[in-house]
Amino acid sequence: MKRPKREDFPYFKTGKSSIDIEELVPGCSRPDCIPSIDSPKWVGTNEASNMYKKSDEFVCIRFGEDTYAAPLKVLNLHEIVNFTSKEGTPLAITFCPLCQTEAGYIRRLNTGETVELGVSGLLWNSALVLYDRKTLTLFSQVLSMGIVGALTGSRLQKIPTFQTTLQRLEKEFPETRILDRDTGSDREKYYEREVYGDYLSNDRIAFPVKYRDDRMKPKELVHTIETSKGHVIIRHEDLIKRDDPVPILDDIISVKVAGFPLFFIERFDWERWIPSDFSFYFTARAYFPSAHILKM
Repeated sequence: MKRPKREDFPYFKTGKSSIDIEELVPGCSRPDCIPSIDSPKWVGTNEASNMYKKSDEFVCIRFGEDTYAAPLKVLNLHEIVNFTSKEGTPLAITFCPLCQTEAGYIRRLNTGETVELGVSGLLWNSALVLYDRKTLTLFSQVLSMGIVGALTGSRLQKIPTFQTTLQRLEKEFPETRILDRDTGSDREKYYEREVYGDYLSNDRIAFPVKYRDDRMKPKELVHTIETSKGHVIIRHEDLIKRDDPVPILDDIISVKVAGFPLFFIERFDWERWIPSDFSFYFTARAYFPSAHILKM
């Protein structure tokens, strides 16, 4: 099959961009080549235990008093779940299997416009690039920002996101709304497969990245946060092995939520949550080349 060219994609008509579009690389053949889940059904933790293993990992988002969770085995094949909260707020859960980035968003921009997110088919620094189906604007998942198209410069508002197992959700967040395994997609038959083979266990990076170094292994899991002294990169393992709270810099602390480190100002309070990026090291370095590695 002939590999598509960047110019074959329909995102470049406005001429607006905040990046060098030469750095965008086709990852698959067209918009929505990986289908998002746009009409999800949700179940409680009790019902979910009949669909998933206790050890299955989930990407979870926190919005208000509610927690929503989607399993990695489903996100590997869909990458985006578009939905609305019980109160009608448009939300999304997003995940990139190539770099392990995960993000929850409010899909209503500060302009009042609501975006519907899809998989663009393009990658930037071997990471997921989202697109808005109405305006064809490209959004970087790592930067949570429009990078090409009419909404260039617009930001998606991030909401607390963490990763944990069904067993921990049952114990610590029993009211979680969990994505039904019945997604209505013909991809359901692949949910139990290792669709990326040994990719997670080797050092191979699938697509070009602009910056690299060897200070850490490329696929070591890290957290990146922005501080008064710039971006800092912190090893996930360093935070896991420390007792809470872990002091970071200034008045920032890390606290484990269902076993996963999140960042807060001064104390654990959802209103004091600080956005962070969980990813492979190569992703953190590609997007934040001057970030300091924080020794814990």
